[in-house]
Amino acid sequence: MRIGNDGLPITGLTARTLGARAEIDILSTLTVQCDPIPAECLSVLFSAVHGWMLVSERVRQALERCGVEGVQFLPVRVMHKATGAEIGSYSALNVVRVVEALDWERTRWLTADRKVVDDHPILAIVRVALRREAVSGVDIFRLRVKHDVGEIFISPRVKQCLERAGATSGFRFIPVPVY
Repeated sequence: MRIGNDGLPITGLTARTLGARAEIDILSTLTVQCDPIPAECLSVLFSAVHGWMLVSERVRQALERCGVEGVQFLPVRVMHKATGAEIGSYSALNVVRVVEALDWERTRWLTADRKVVDDHPILAIVRVALRREAVSGVDIFRLRVKHDVGEIFISPRVKQCLERAGATSGFRFIPVPVY
């Protein structure tokens, strides 16, 4: 299952910091500003560039209760830009487990042009298919395709855990075939 979102862009975080795919040691809390406070700011999920997600305390607790490994929660203060008021309790979800699990034969491609697919495979994917032996027993990971690290994928167990906790607001779950 692939997770995506329809949230807000986050400002104030650099591409260098966000592009990291390893555990990060941050000495201070990140701060994100929203202006004005849209309804989405009060939802469970924000989005951020380069693949980080800001998740609510409810999502963090649900993932911890499920014993999900391969993730790191970095504290984030979400502030209203004009008033400085803090909005909820959030963490940046840093998915550090990266898996090469793409089923190259069963994945649907945008083009049959092998040069495009070989040079920038993530940009040429229409529908992802995964290899069962690569994802068996893995609850959450980022997909590595050659030199690119992309989207976050979760197991049905993690999806059910989030549903039981009432922590799916803002998430979009997209079924992905596994062979």
